[in-house]
Amino acid sequence: MVGIGLLLVVVVLGAWYVSQSSGQLSSDGLSRGDDLMAAGQFDEAIAAFASVPADAPTYAQAQTRKQEAEQRKSASAAIELNNEVSAAYQFLVGIRKSWVDRGGKGFLEKDYVPNARYLLKRAQEFLQRFPEGERSDEVRGWTYYYAEVTSLDTPPTEDDVIAEIKFRTTRVSGTHRDYAACMRAISEFASQNSGVDAEVLGLRGLVQADVDKTWKQIEASRIAELLGASPPNWQKVANATKTFLDAVALAPGLVPPIAAVDLLAKAQSQPDPAAGG
Repeated sequence: MVGIGLLLVVVVLGAWYVSQSSGQLSSDGLSRGDDLMAAGQFDEAIAAFASVPADAPTYAQAQTRKQEAEQRKSASAAIELNNEVSAAYQFLVGIRKSWVDRGGKGFLEKDYVPNARYLLKRAQEFLQRFPEGERSDEVRGWTYYYAEVTSLDTPPTEDDVIAEIKFRTTRVSGTHRDYAACMRAISEFASQNSGVDAEVLGLRGLVQADVDKTWKQIEASRIAELLGASPPNWQKVANATKTFLDAVALAPGLVPPIAAVDLLAKAQSQPDPAAGG
């Protein structure tokens, strides 16, 4: 009889422990899921709600919350996609308006064809990223229109590459540069045309000249501002310099300015103010 009594006690305590554990998981899952959903971490929130056991008192509530998190994730993704499409479309509009159409008189300019070819190149990239949608249909219409002017199926000319280098360097805002894309355009030109060694050297020289000029601009503005602070903000100096040098490093064949390399080393060797001493 004593053995049976002890067995009953063990069973009751076991059931109580399972109930308590299930309730704790239920509570933790709901609370954690709500916090994550409020923070916009929808995948993590969905996982938290899904962790609530099926036998928990709040299981149905957790499933409802999970569906809400899934819906909010979809809505957030749609908004993000729309923002990406809008930004990419406005970028193309800017090229077309300022450098190709030019108020209906762009065809009179000597760089009309190279600029139109660059627009076609970027339009093709847009359609690869966003094949469907109202904006995509409009951009696709541009490709048909400018196909009468130039074609991406023919080898690029030296003027085509010069135009692309300008678009990826001097025709962008601030000091942001896409040197890697510039060098890819030069490689494409070299591989699709014969007897252009001298032209390739000249094109690479154009990009290298922009590297040197852009560093001097950064050094005279952003770096001077940071070093002129009291005390100098070496961490931000390091960040700004590294961002520039990383862009150069992504483009094989370019030489980083020695002054930039030396400044980065100096900035990274400075003591961390947060460490004290």
